[in-house]
Amino acid sequence: MSSDDVVKRRYNQAALLAQIIYKNIKTETMQFLPDLLLKTRRTKKQNQLTQEQRKTNVKRAFMLNPKYTELSMGPINILLIDDVMTTGSTVNECSWAIKKKWPKANVYIGCCARVLK
Repeated sequence: MSSDDVVKRRYNQAALLAQIIYKNIKTETMQFLPDLLLKTRRTKKQNQLTQEQRKTNVKRAFMLNPKYTELSMGPINILLIDDVMTTGSTVNECSWAIKKKWPKANVYIGCCARVLK
């Protein structure tokens, strides 16, 4: 979510969901990193776009936050949380940004709701 969207909504629902999940399943080796990914450019709102337009809209729109690039060089497990997943375009692009820097990372996706069309 862009910082502009957070200001408009006053919260990031996916980050809130992730924080609740983290508090309930955390272990000694687990970290909560709500700023792991950064948005590299503005994108259109996804809710009125077709599946193909959604893919194009978020293509390469995320990058790993530079402060985490040295976090781990070995295999690591990452759980991405999305509030509502429709086509999966956003989580696919987020996964791509993570795997680009950490090819050995296992990226898992969790969502609160799934839109079926």
